[in-house]
Amino acid sequence: MEKSIKNKIKILRISNETKSLQRSGQGKSIFELSESKFFNTTLFTPCIDKKIDSYIEIKNLNYFYFPNIVFPKNPKKIIRMFFSLRRLIAIMIASLNLVFNKKIYFNEIVHIHHIFYFLPALILKIIGSKIIVTIHGSDINKIQGSIVLRNLLKLFDRVLCVSHKQQKILSNFISKKKLFYVGNGVNTDFYKPNKSYLERKKVILSVGNLRWQKNYNLLIEAFSIVHKSNKDWKLVICGEGPDRNEIQELIKLKKLDRYVFLKGYLNQKDIKNWMQTSRIFVMSSRVEGFPKALLEAAACGCACVSTNAGDCDYFLKDIGFIARNNKYDLANKITKLINSSNLSKTNSLQLINRAKSFTWKKYIDLHRNIYEKLL
Repeated sequence: MEKSIKNKIKILRISNETKSLQRSGQGKSIFELSESKFFNTTLFTPCIDKKIDSYIEIKNLNYFYFPNIVFPKNPKKIIRMFFSLRRLIAIMIASLNLVFNKKIYFNEIVHIHHIFYFLPALILKIIGSKIIVTIHGSDINKIQGSIVLRNLLKLFDRVLCVSHKQQKILSNFISKKKLFYVGNGVNTDFYKPNKSYLERKKVILSVGNLRWQKNYNLLIEAFSIVHKSNKDWKLVICGEGPDRNEIQELIKLKKLDRYVFLKGYLNQKDIKNWMQTSRIFVMSSRVEGFPKALLEAAACGCACVSTNAGDCDYFLKDIGFIARNNKYDLANKITKLINSSNLSKTNSLQLINRAKSFTWKKYIDLHRNIYEKLL
């Protein structure tokens, strides 16, 4: 029988992002944890434009303003230092505003989803809360490059990570008793195939923000090689970001305007439709945690290719294709799937079944077990 609300674990959750009407796929793991019946969660999330009407309704959702500081492309050292200082000041102001908000107090657990929100967590630890941090995606790069962040992590009661590669790196300076792998999840009732593989369009799909981490220049370079012998295939990229202009220039340079399409931000339903109607899904990322888009594409029945970033190789082991981080190997792996219908269909069916092992229920149960053992 479900516990009464007053007996649930009281959790303050400070996120780096959450779902919005425009980008309903972002912050999905935080949304699932916040909505879980097992926790009494107070969620704080940054609001870049001070407009809160675009956010999906979540229980006990609160906002704090955080300016959108976009670093210039390949800045000189002094420019990077200036923007880093601006970001640090913004983080400290946001953190101080949180500290003076009475809603953050009197929780059993404080779980932050970005190491930069350490200040309110550490203050709340002093007055008795247990504190947890989750390391996502490229956060690991910042931690590896900063002795301050590495030492801050040691003050947390638990450190969670979303990929086995992160876990290996963090184990060099975090006690294994504190360090836990949590991975990611997918809703296989929503993300599921709706047609046979060969009924799908000859589309190579990729989903993610147009940022340096996703390395879309590599994907377009690889597609330009694939395109030479596969004129009837198209590349569709769903997502938006600061690298759009650079990517568009490369598309024009390669004369692929009629074959490569940047769709911008799409809602979950539209992304699912692309995943259900495309044959191949590709991740070309430089860095990842455990990418949700890869899980969702697999659950929808796409044959999958990825670079060896984050936990992509863990998920695709013995089923999908892992490419080296160069255009020729990535093009070669994509071409193998294009040239063999049997291989692609087998890959698709195996990945559908594998995705069923990564449910949100399992993800929440992992967190529930960590929380309960900590208290």
